Amino acid sequence: MNLPIRPLRAFASWVILALGLTTFSLGQAAPTYLHSELRQGPAWGAQSWTTDDLSQFGGEPQVAGDASTTLLVRYHYFVSDYDTTNLAPRWVAHVDTKASAQAANTRKGGSWDRGQYTFTPDANIVSFSQDHQIAWVTNADYTNANPPALKPVTAKNRITRGHMASNLEMKGHGDDTTGMTSQEESFSFANVCPQMQGHNAPLWAQLENDCLELAARLGRVAVLTGPVYQTDNDHPQLSTKAPRGKCRIPIPTHFYKIIIATVAGHTEAVGFLIPHEPGLKADQRFDYAVGVRKIEQVTHLNFMPDLGPNDEMEDHPSDELLDLLQRN
Repeated sequence: MNLPIRPLRAFASWVILALGLTTFSLGQAAPTYLHSELRQGPAWGAQSWTTDDLSQFGGEPQVAGDASTTLLVRYHYFVSDYDTTNLAPRWVAHVDTKASAQAANTRKGGSWDRGQYTFTPDANIVSFSQDHQIAWVTNADYTNANPPALKPVTAKNRITRGHMASNLEMKGHGDDTTGMTSQEESFSFANVCPQMQGHNAPLWAQLENDCLELAARLGRVAVLTGPVYQTDNDHPQLSTKAPRGKCRIPIPTHFYKIIIATVAGHTEAVGFLIPHEPGLKADQRFDYAVGVRKIEQVTHLNFMPDLGPNDEMEDHPSDELLDLLQRN
């Protein structure tokens, strides 16, 4: 039997869509994703870290409870322990060095303009999400993303895509080619949390600059960054609205940053636990300096596990590091 060409094409298109083989129109390119490496055995560090970079962390952060929905994705100069349930990293680890700090300050404008990059899903996270039939974050999920509780939308409370390992810090690594690769990788959604614009700058941006300043002085700093969700009956969990996307992403109530460095031959650490509020001033960041132990309590993570209990070092923020930071 000879079927008319047009109905045959329609039937073929229906079969393809029904089988889920493609959702793209003729001539429309398939999406491209950023490629990371997954954990291989005990290796948890970034692909290009040195032994000294890795040892600065005092071991891989340990997660209390179920980690079955978490993927450790390794880029060239940062690592993300990504939680596919909260659609955000539990922690992101990166290293700043004296050389990367110096390069970051010179790689500006032109080919280094961050405007050329688009936030992009991670291929490993997409594959995991497809296998488990869950949604993954795309740019559509951050379009007009403020929930009703964060309206009217202003320049300060607008929900944006917040880097955990900053674009500025990542582009300073290696030669020009590797620096551009690292800068592009920083735009992975594995490195992103919902963050208000007025929180992202100026205070949070100043903390990122502080890490570079410390690295320039001390030679190397290890940095851990991530979200905190402290909700209760009076303060319920807010999620992004995402009217054009598929994901409702939990909005952090706080963000943390831990800086670990070697000073005079011994390890020092300082934490910052910053409320996720718009309008904080840069010079207020020291009001939120805390010991690492406080961040462990609110995140249920164990940092620097290879260094033992470290009660004295973790209970209080390092006076040495705070003194160096306050000189900036």
